[in-house]
Amino acid sequence: MLCQSNPPLDRAILAAFKSAHDAGRLDVAEHLLCALECLCDKGIEASAADEAYLVISRACGNKRRKHRDSG
Repeated sequence: MLCQSNPPLDRAILAAFKSAHDAGRLDVAEHLLCALECLCDKGIEASAADEAYLVISRACGNKRRKHRDSG
């Protein structure tokens, strides 16, 4: 039985995803993203998965800007 003080599963996985991504552990982040996608398949809201994709998108955008600025 889950305690009420625990975050919902999707939020806990999202927090772990962000931590792995920030630490450069993209292999771990990929597995956590898959877990978020599995939760979406089970009818849980996609907002956590959407937020994870936003993290990835922002990281890719930052790399592109840095690349453009250096040229």
